[in-house]
Amino acid sequence: MRSYLLGRKDKTEVPEAVNQGDFFWPLTNGIIYGRWPENPEFGLSLLQSFAVNTAKKAGDNPVVAVNGPPGTGKTTLLKDIIADKLVSRTLLLKELSDKNDWFSDEKVTRLIMQHSMVVASSNNKAVENISKELPSLSKLHKAFSSKTKHFKIVAPEGDWGYFVQCWGIQKTVKHLNHF
Repeated sequence: MRSYLLGRKDKTEVPEAVNQGDFFWPLTNGIIYGRWPENPEFGLSLLQSFAVNTAKKAGDNPVVAVNGPPGTGKTTLLKDIIADKLVSRTLLLKELSDKNDWFSDEKVTRLIMQHSMVVASSNNKAVENISKELPSLSKLHKAFSSKTKHFKIVAPEGDWGYFVQCWGIQKTVKHLNHF
């Protein structure tokens, strides 16, 4: 957070994509472990792939800022970052879950926290919108909607999961106290 607020000495200025293959190639050719269950016919654009692969390198880039006008794909790339983090975390947890008391292991807690995210915006409505869209069953591609049940038992009606939370709203915090 400190580097985000104060800036870093080694900032990377991202140039326009035209004729910049040498710059973009290293951070666009990585394969992400998970994709959001949306229309499988459409992949990420060059700059979206760049942002997703940059976000994957959390050690080098603990804070990744993405901005742009409405309709430019910010939500799409955020969904793929989240999907990649969920799959990556699951694969790593699988390796640590062979003991009976694995969940109380400090390594597991650290691993979970390393794959957690905070989505922030100067526009509270933007964060609220993404928080509502992520678990919405109607936002999934029809090929995936019947197969996806991430925490369905606690999800509100019409949602497929419950894994995103807006913490700035007092009624939301009160609602979560019963869990």
